[in-house]
Amino acid sequence: MVLPLMQQQYIVITAQCSIQPSLVGELAKLAASSGCSIINSRMDTLGREFVMMMLLSGSWDAVAKVESGLQLLEKRLDMRVMSRRTQMRERTEDLLPYSVQVVALDRAGIIQKMTEFFDGQGIFIEEMYSDTYNTATQTVMFSLTISINIPASCHLASVRERFLLFCDDHNLDAIIEPIKG
Repeated sequence: MVLPLMQQQYIVITAQCSIQPSLVGELAKLAASSGCSIINSRMDTLGREFVMMMLLSGSWDAVAKVESGLQLLEKRLDMRVMSRRTQMRERTEDLLPYSVQVVALDRAGIIQKMTEFFDGQGIFIEEMYSDTYNTATQTVMFSLTISINIPASCHLASVRERFLLFCDDHNLDAIIEPIKG
């Protein structure tokens, strides 16, 4: 049953534990049995830890059932859980979605410099993924993928030019392009 937007409740859940095949199924089962829908989720294995983030929606009592069920799961599966009630984000201005991809020799500070650049431009970072990998010559490379929202009021050619100059100054190979569709 779909509730009117005003009655819909939302909860963000972050769960972390040692790698366990049952974690995703347990959290999905909890959401479904409580009457909540999974609106969005992210999962990844980092080192020997499995990390999951979910946005659930449901009636007030369905979200309350999830909250109490999380406490039981946390103890049973020996995991850390954080949850917080939230609301859907409202867009207040026209935003243009862009994708940024960066590759460089791995070194400390790349993400910090990149986030400072976008913050300084008034550009909101929607998502960010980074990874390292070894080349055939065992050189450690860094890759970064970012989804950003550029305010429509920004001059896109100027943003692109400043970004590419920034990347040149920091020896980063990068692409910035609109997200289509």
